[in-house]
Amino acid sequence: MIRGTLSFCAAVLFALTRTSAQEDISEELAAFTKHKNVPAITAAAVKDGEIVSLGSFGLRNANETIMVGMLDRFHVGSIGKSMTATLGAILIEEGHLSWDSTIGEVLDSPDIHPEFREVTFRQLVTHTGGVMPRMPDLFRARMHRGDLPPHQIRREIALKALMAKPNYTPGTEHRYSNLGYMVAGAMIDKVMNRSFENLIQERLFRPLQMKNSHLGAPIEFNTLTQPVGHLLDGGFLVPVNVPAVADNPKAMSPAGCFSCTIEDLAKYALFHLGDHGADLISEGSRRLLYKAPKASPDYACGWIATEFAWGGGKVLWHNGSNTMFHALVFIAPERSFAAVVISNSGTAEAEQACHAAVDLLIKRHLSHKL
Repeated sequence: MIRGTLSFCAAVLFALTRTSAQEDISEELAAFTKHKNVPAITAAAVKDGEIVSLGSFGLRNANETIMVGMLDRFHVGSIGKSMTATLGAILIEEGHLSWDSTIGEVLDSPDIHPEFREVTFRQLVTHTGGVMPRMPDLFRARMHRGDLPPHQIRREIALKALMAKPNYTPGTEHRYSNLGYMVAGAMIDKVMNRSFENLIQERLFRPLQMKNSHLGAPIEFNTLTQPVGHLLDGGFLVPVNVPAVADNPKAMSPAGCFSCTIEDLAKYALFHLGDHGADLISEGSRRLLYKAPKASPDYACGWIATEFAWGGGKVLWHNGSNTMFHALVFIAPERSFAAVVISNSGTAEAEQACHAAVDLLIKRHLSHKL
């Protein structure tokens, strides 16, 4: 009874914010929360320049009864990598940086290994820069320091990582690296003499009217005003409701430490379809953002570019998880369509539910099956 009543309240709130072109799919999303390891899910579809479907269903905390709503924030994980690359493209067009700017010329430290000095910004954001794929435990420990702001910790760790020989010859292989994106963020910090965290709010979120997007996990201390993430521990789903451990350290933000509402994520997808905030970057910059280098057959700048029949050609997509949430974005430029989905659980069942929700939106708006 409580669940149904709260769901009705969430639907009323949604009705206050939706447009006539949008359909509320909240009740349809309920089917994806039947598994005990999927507390909640939120989703949206974009078609022909509009948000055409929007919905949220489930619990903010699996151990409580408060339902999620349209204004709730969810963590998007590594979907933030494309945001970092997009911010880079904006700054490149302003002349602060170039795709070919090198680590050596920007970070300018004598301790950088000679083989890293010529690695470019573009190589870092396509994971072809030779940076180690796994974060050493020592680096993780240093990132939790509270005596320095995130951008200073990020620079310190970037320079330490760059002292050693690259893991492979830069530009010859693709190895996914959160640390590589931290180095790219350190380059942005340096050329702008401002923190990445402030810049992405000012230069990307604000122009795209992503008003409910912020750094870190959605939760607020000791409250249920936002969803909490969940993980499995000993076979049991556990809500992670302590802010200090609810997300990766803020120094990792260029690799993906952002939370947003599903509507904000849909606005971000609209931007990459060229239907919202299109003047932020040129068509030339877009082509570079979406083009994978030779060393990486399908990974572009924060996007995986893959052919899907339902998309009518190349589709840009990425998943994201801080282990406590799971997010998906699929963008099909040839069909002027995008689907965005997030769950407040990092389990395999939540990942499956997110893919199933994407499938639902594809069938609904494109009459094709993923």
